[in-house]
Amino acid sequence: MQGISARGQFKSVTAAIIGEEVMESLAKYHFTKGFRGTNGAEISAGFTIPEIREAKIKQFSMRQYQECYVLCDSSKIDRVSFVTFAGFEEARVITIGFPMKYTGIVTILFEFRRTTKWYHSTM
Repeated sequence: MQGISARGQFKSVTAAIIGEEVMESLAKYHFTKGFRGTNGAEISAGFTIPEIREAKIKQFSMRQYQECYVLCDSSKIDRVSFVTFAGFEEARVITIGFPMKYTGIVTILFEFRRTTKWYHSTM
């Protein structure tokens, strides 16, 4: 298996690579699928994280993906962190249990239930 390594600063707290060099590296590539994590997901704020440099990298990289997915467990729902990196319309969600009030607002690709196996939702 081969991978691509971007230049930049390593942020040990989140294991992210940040900095202008990362965007220069990523600009050369186009990906079929990309996965991003989030610290918060809320109707008016969208997907949020606490650090602006990391948000810029997430925003830029999402433009390089044909399909974008955000991983969001139930502890992140209805939480807002400092910076929005994407709106709900910009990615599909892989999650454990979004509340019903998000129906029609969030496109959920997979939802894991504690009592069942993975299932594919209607898109």
